[in-house]
Amino acid sequence: MVGTFAWVATHMIAFLALVWILKKVVWGPVTDLLDERTESVREQYAEMERLKSEAEKAQAEYKSQLQNAHAEARELVKKAQADAEKLKEQLQEETRVQLEKARKEASERIAHDTETARAKLREYVADLSVLAAEKFLAEGLTDQQKKELTDRTVPEIERAVSRN
Repeated sequence: MVGTFAWVATHMIAFLALVWILKKVVWGPVTDLLDERTESVREQYAEMERLKSEAEKAQAEYKSQLQNAHAEARELVKKAQADAEKLKEQLQEETRVQLEKARKEASERIAHDTETARAKLREYVADLSVLAAEKFLAEGLTDQQKKELTDRTVPEIERAVSRN
């Protein structure tokens, strides 16, 4: 029994010595390595969280810029529409002014042409009147002959006036 006890005690002491050596030589570096790896994972996770936060900020900024770009585009469209409307009104006004000017010039030409025609008509009537007076005086006509001459001359004058 003493032999068995010595054998168990020797093995127990060897086991405890082995555990103590492993703890000093192997366990320390392994736990240090595990601690380093845990810290590295924590740092990577923190970096990942930081990058995720930056990505969310960048996405929010992009959305904001996109909304601003849409708003600017809407404003540019509104401004372009307003400018087009102003241009349309300006062109309509210019056209109206040009038409009014052309109408006025046409009216002035018509008035001038009418005056010219009236002046020519007066001149023609005066010539006819002189001609009729010359006939009255040259022929020494009687009252009956003057009436007949007048009756013949008036239709000629009317035809002449209607031609001019």
